[in-house]
Amino acid sequence: MRYTIAVLVLLAACSKAAPTAPVPPPPPTGIDPTVLVVNDANQGMSLTWWAQSGLMKHDSIIAGTKGCFVFFSASPTDSVRFMVVLGDSTKPGAQWSWSPWFDPKTGLIPSIDSASAKVNYPYGAEWWIVRTTGNYTFLMTTDSTAPCTP
Repeated sequence: MRYTIAVLVLLAACSKAAPTAPVPPPPPTGIDPTVLVVNDANQGMSLTWWAQSGLMKHDSIIAGTKGCFVFFSASPTDSVRFMVVLGDSTKPGAQWSWSPWFDPKTGLIPSIDSASAKVNYPYGAEWWIVRTTGNYTFLMTTDSTAPCTP
């Protein structure tokens, strides 16, 4: 009888699954900036992205067209910025502008204080619209929602 009880106790102990560690959540994904470029000028534009990881991407927007561009970071902490050029960058008269560095963890600009960021970038720096305002000028503005879907 004692052996039967001992066997039953062992069977009961062994039948319980061993505790396992909880499965960790997937790593957070970074926010990848999106830019809508509307080129109504009579000359081409270019959009070049850089990331602190060393990634780079270059896109062209021909005259009279628009495009939706997303830069995919190497990691959730890979800060990104972009540059827009209207016209031939090798000739005088081309117009240039740069975005600030963008923090993909928050969608904000880490290099300026929060009061300045609120005034200059009220929606953060995740979504941008670049629109020509003539044949030789353009505006870069942030937007409160995704301006396009690639």
